[in-house]
Amino acid sequence: MFADDTSALCSGNTIAVARVRAQLAATSLVRWARRNKMEVAGEKTQLLVLSQNPRDAADCHIRVAGQLVEGGAELKLLGVTLDRTLGFGAHCRSLRRRVRPRTAQLRRLTGRSWGLKEQQLRTVANGYVRGALEHAAAAWLPATSKTNVELLDREMRAAARVVTGCIRSAPHHGVMAEAGILPVSARRPALAARMLAKAAALPPEDPLHQLAMDDPPRRLKLITGWREVGRTVLRELRVELPFKPLLPKRPPPWTPSGPITFNVGIGALPAGAANPTKREAALQHLGSLTQCAIWA
Repeated sequence: MFADDTSALCSGNTIAVARVRAQLAATSLVRWARRNKMEVAGEKTQLLVLSQNPRDAADCHIRVAGQLVEGGAELKLLGVTLDRTLGFGAHCRSLRRRVRPRTAQLRRLTGRSWGLKEQQLRTVANGYVRGALEHAAAAWLPATSKTNVELLDREMRAAARVVTGCIRSAPHHGVMAEAGILPVSARRPALAARMLAKAAALPPEDPLHQLAMDDPPRRLKLITGWREVGRTVLRELRVELPFKPLLPKRPPPWTPSGPITFNVGIGALPAGAANPTKREAALQHLGSLTQCAIWA
């Protein structure tokens, strides 16, 4: 059996306490895995110290399945590169390297006689270029500094120039407006507000809902997250929490349930009934059913 991307977060009032707790978590994980016929790959395990003090990250290590794991400067989790200060500068630089070839490929689709039209180029740019830049962006983009956000905006402007055919010296705001593409800096508050709205609509016992409603003291004024940025946006829009809750939690698929039947009969219709008659009979049948919301 394989279990990918298993992670643990351990904290403490000192780096020594946090390291001891991390070692206990790693030992417990290895024991649990062996009881369930799995082996933890210690050689693939990564360790990252989250601290504003660089001395905390020096000489920090734990042992996982007999392997010595040294603390590194970065850690990649579910496609997002985390750094020691959670500034996401390394992640933004990695995204630039990933997106530049995509912008070059977009440029090759702009032939005059056979290339895509502007609307088609815009669709490709939003899906192929922006899609790569905004992977899980609701979680990390609100915490990113303006300097690092500007790195991503440059790539979106490059894609916008391809869509519109504007030269490099054209004003930035004009290029983005002509292309009909929002800059990353404008998407940042929108993603944070949407993330907060979704979390607030979850059931009260959901951990993400509890995180959204929590209001812990802030240690660093310059470091923000989706919760703080989202609240600022909703406050400016005069939208109050909580939102209308989502549908009740569905039972697991293995839970026994009674027989379920679907009655699709609308009754007998006259021979050769016209289409309006059939439509009216179908609407009456649908109106007699229990009204409920179905979410895909």
